[in-house]
Amino acid sequence: MTTWRSAEAGHYLLSLWRGRVEFPELKRQVSSQAEQWKPHAILVEDKASGQSLVQELKMATRFPVLPIKVDSDKRARAEAVTPLFEAGRIFVPESAPWLQDYLDELAVFPFGVHDDAVDSTTQALNYLREQSCCLGVIEYLKQEYAAQMAETSRLMKPTVNAETQRCPKCLNTAIARVAGEFRCSQCGHQFGGKVTPSWGPSRKEILAKWPQ
Repeated sequence: MTTWRSAEAGHYLLSLWRGRVEFPELKRQVSSQAEQWKPHAILVEDKASGQSLVQELKMATRFPVLPIKVDSDKRARAEAVTPLFEAGRIFVPESAPWLQDYLDELAVFPFGVHDDAVDSTTQALNYLREQSCCLGVIEYLKQEYAAQMAETSRLMKPTVNAETQRCPKCLNTAIARVAGEFRCSQCGHQFGGKVTPSWGPSRKEILAKWPQ
């Protein structure tokens, strides 16, 4: 089991546990790790003992367990996340009892005796990479929506002009603009400041012109 955290700088390996144990101990270890790290998702290979583990955890706990379907091409999965390592976006602890064995396993893959840590790493990183892409699309859509709302707000702002003003004294609508203020042509009253606005295009007119 590997535990990961994503941040803007990249992906951080927080812990690793490995062991050859019977199913009850495996379930206990998963629960223990989940209680410690409070993950937003627990990925489990949907095959062999992983299938039973998924069912047990879903029935007995509230952990966010996600069964992962994997193919047999471990090397392709590893190559998919290799650019993250090359770009310096993967971080490991400066020291840990399991660190050197973990690095050795990654370094000799696919020719090493063991590849369980590689499997866990590639599954986690591929999942996190896909999540980052989804969040990027969502953020883009939010920005597009905000831009559309801003444009709609701009179009809906009230406009002020002399032809649509009403004299507050005699209610005459024949108004002229003089020196930045309004003057009634009937009573001669000159006024400014707060005026009665006339609104821009209607919502129906805006939506008719808005690209679908």
